[in-house]
Amino acid sequence: MRRSSLALALLLHTAAATAQPLPSPKEHFGFSIGDDYQLASYTQTEAYFRKLAAASDRIRLTDIGRTEEGRTQWMLVVSAPENLARL
Repeated sequence: MRRSSLALALLLHTAAATAQPLPSPKEHFGFSIGDDYQLASYTQTEAYFRKLAAASDRIRLTDIGRTEEGRTQWMLVVSAPENLARL
């Protein structure tokens, strides 16, 4: 029992150590979302979405059409990798 508990603890520690932390909005934009007098531009937001999608296998960035200004309208789909594979 003790040996299996030790193996499980080691496995969980290894998985946590190899997980890539996602950049927070504050790290990317330089301010917290909702701060007074601070708004992220379309370009900043798009770059953040791309960074999140590149850093995680749980995020898929999908083009769902165009905005009124002709820009790409992005949708982030967040789910388990197994679920994303079925979409």
